[in-house]
Amino acid sequence: MSEFKYVIFFFTLFVAVPAGYLLASQSKVVERLVIFFYVFFGCHMADINFISLEAYRGTSKGFEIGMIDMVMYILVLLVIKRKQQYPIVWLPPGSILYFIYFFFSCLSTVNAEEPIYSAFEMFKMVRMYIYFWAWYNYCQSEEQLDTLLHSFGAIIFYTWFVVVQQKYLHGVFQSSGPFPHQNTLVLYMATLGSVAHALILNRRSARPLLWFVLFAMCGFCVVATLSRAGLALFLLNAAIIFTISIFIRNRGNKQLSKRKTVFAILMPIIGILALFKAADSIIERFETAPEQSKQTRILLAEAAIKMANDKTMGVGLNNFGLVINPPYSYGSHIPMINEDDLYETHGLVETAYLLVAAETGWHNLAVFVTMLFYFYYLNIKNFFRYKGQEYRFLTIAFIGCLSQIYLQSTLEWVLKQTNNFFQIMLVFATIGVMQKLWLRQESMRKSLQHTKNLLPPIAPPKVSAKISVHKELSPTSIKINNQEIKKNDISRYKELIFSYCKSLSLTQVLNTPSTKRYSRNTMLFFKKITKPSRNQQQANSHQKRLIKDRYPLRKIASTLLFLAAAIIFMITCYQLLKSSNIEFINLLYNTLPFQQ
Repeated sequence: MSEFKYVIFFFTLFVAVPAGYLLASQSKVVERLVIFFYVFFGCHMADINFISLEAYRGTSKGFEIGMIDMVMYILVLLVIKRKQQYPIVWLPPGSILYFIYFFFSCLSTVNAEEPIYSAFEMFKMVRMYIYFWAWYNYCQSEEQLDTLLHSFGAIIFYTWFVVVQQKYLHGVFQSSGPFPHQNTLVLYMATLGSVAHALILNRRSARPLLWFVLFAMCGFCVVATLSRAGLALFLLNAAIIFTISIFIRNRGNKQLSKRKTVFAILMPIIGILALFKAADSIIERFETAPEQSKQTRILLAEAAIKMANDKTMGVGLNNFGLVINPPYSYGSHIPMINEDDLYETHGLVETAYLLVAAETGWHNLAVFVTMLFYFYYLNIKNFFRYKGQEYRFLTIAFIGCLSQIYLQSTLEWVLKQTNNFFQIMLVFATIGVMQKLWLRQESMRKSLQHTKNLLPPIAPPKVSAKISVHKELSPTSIKINNQEIKKNDISRYKELIFSYCKSLSLTQVLNTPSTKRYSRNTMLFFKKITKPSRNQQQANSHQKRLIKDRYPLRKIASTLLFLAAAIIFMITCYQLLKSSNIEFINLLYNTLPFQQ
């Protein structure tokens, strides 16, 4: 079986990735599917480890490569293919800070007792940056952001399904869903839940009932973890989003105002009822929480401070789990739970910030915190930039989820776990994408304004005057009110004017009062200019037929992609069966009608 996983890996790399790229470049449906898997495999990790050390208690346990990397390569290929249409940004926002953080992390290996452990984490950091870079350069429109949101909704439902299965079928006290730990689940659902919450309250075109159900599923998953810090900070996250949304003016949008009023009444009631339903488990969790756990957290924090003070460059990236145990003296003041157990080891410090300081030095902690708050600041700027726009809700969602993530990272180190690391890099990339889209809109607006100033001034028409495009002059020139605009000027500015005519009135383009006849005729004129000639249409059609005949492998590629998807599905089913979920499948099978 160990050899079979390598066969699957190389088959996916050399067959499924090229096939996925070819299909995604030809089909919008496949492209949306690629975006979904880009997010999904950050939740459900399907991967293999080269040189794996599963017994090691660190942030990375091997050279990990998974299905998320395969999807990432498809996105990178799509970015390269479209570089003529969308130039590649080699250094997205925040890249310099990330490179500095990565440089000091690599430099810490001079003090590492086991450099191979540091190499595990460095390899993961490279993967994270490629993931960030690929999404930033790929996402070029709001339509792709919508696909991302739909993927979030599907993943919320999937995670909720797994949590329900664990809690009510297997009787798990603290559910972790498809993640390695319940705290990982809390941090992951913080982002998805905040997006659903902000979308309900701030997007007019949203389906409020559907997204409310998805938000309730997120809340259920958080409650099912019984994480004390997670519960408190998830409520704080929701309160931040709710407060910002309530105090935002919606410019006379009665639908959103009414929706906010309804949810202002319903959400506290439903939240109280949910907490009342789970009160027994929550109270039991608080009452049975061992006092020794709190003391161990403090002792581990003291050990981390001792490491950071002892070595300027830190003890080495991903080496905390090694040097906290004997024969090293950093953890000598921490008592073992079972003194007779020779294999018992201490864990990691329960805060991501002290973990960074202990492994890579105080200076790198400063770089790390600066990077985190740089994206927070960038998101705040986007919040004010997107005033009055539909996608402002994303900035509100990121304010809430980043606040929770940054605060919860003072109590837990799960931010450095693979799932949460991928997710926060996706959030950072999306913040950069929103800035990029806004700057593009602003640049277009300024260009159109400049075009308006360059066009010859046209006197306001009289009411009785007919303003029309003279057919005998088209497409050589356009004559409006006896003022002629030459073809050279038209070909120079037609794209900007045409796009502007679509979205704005002609008054803003030509500085004249707008009439229906004027607007209609001018639009027809520019539409005629931009429409290709009959010969050009025939040439394009012939070229398409040539391309279709030139690539008879499309059906083969689609078949190979289907086979790859089938293999992935079978592997997933095998893992579910292997993890003792056969009872759940039997339960579903026995409930089918023909079994009666």
